[in-house]
Amino acid sequence: MEAARVAAERGHVVTLAEAESRLGGAIKLAMLAPTRANLGDITQWLEQEIYRLGVEVRRSTYLEAGEITGEGWDEVILATGSTPRMDGVQLSNPGEPIEGLEQPHVLSSHDLFAQSDRDFGEAAVVVDDTGHYEAVAAAEHLVTRGVAVTYVSRLAAFAPGVESALMTEPALERLSRGQFTHLARHRAIAIKAKEVVIGPTYLPSGSNQTHRVKADTVVLVSINRPNRDLMEPLKQAGVPVRLIGDASTPRHLVAAMREGHLAGAAV
Repeated sequence: MEAARVAAERGHVVTLAEAESRLGGAIKLAMLAPTRANLGDITQWLEQEIYRLGVEVRRSTYLEAGEITGEGWDEVILATGSTPRMDGVQLSNPGEPIEGLEQPHVLSSHDLFAQSDRDFGEAAVVVDDTGHYEAVAAAEHLVTRGVAVTYVSRLAAFAPGVESALMTEPALERLSRGQFTHLARHRAIAIKAKEVVIGPTYLPSGSNQTHRVKADTVVLVSINRPNRDLMEPLKQAGVPVRLIGDASTPRHLVAAMREGHLAGAAV
């Protein structure tokens, strides 16, 4: 939306094709987390602006490479985002992926927020492999529903990616109102029907220091996989194409907005 807005401001005729029925991408899910509803302010403003500027918006429109080349656009900006990577690889122990990920009670954060009316049971394990706010939001989402949460992180500190924004202390204070346990420098080893085998990151999976934690729900938060399937076919077809946002490298809102702005200004 930011790329479309800036390009339209510069006088271009712009078409925005959105695969889903609503604009906003991952922000639509992120704003469902406790205390995060104001994230939707930026997408609401952007949507108002692109309509005001006359951008043609095609909702529920999933375009294949051939359809894009057939439209004859002068430039194409790919902001196709990213999807959760549910392969069980943890950065601390990449050679030992989590076992048991195929079970129905194992969710991504996207699944968690999209299925908010689901029964999450009495206990959950949140596996944080990023150290940012996504896993914190997942944990708080569960705690506010009365679920006891064990927060497993390979990192030495709680959510160090948002420490500089002074977000960790307030989050811990809110989480402490429920049943919340933080295990630092730990990883998930195997997921069973009703429990997760946990162990220190610095010991092998067969260590005698592993233990089992009750879990009716398991949420895995890892670095997303970029959606780049359209990039190569378009390049081979000779279409001028720019890759921005999570489709380039999964990061956060500020980086996506910056790249969208620069892409819209460059066409």
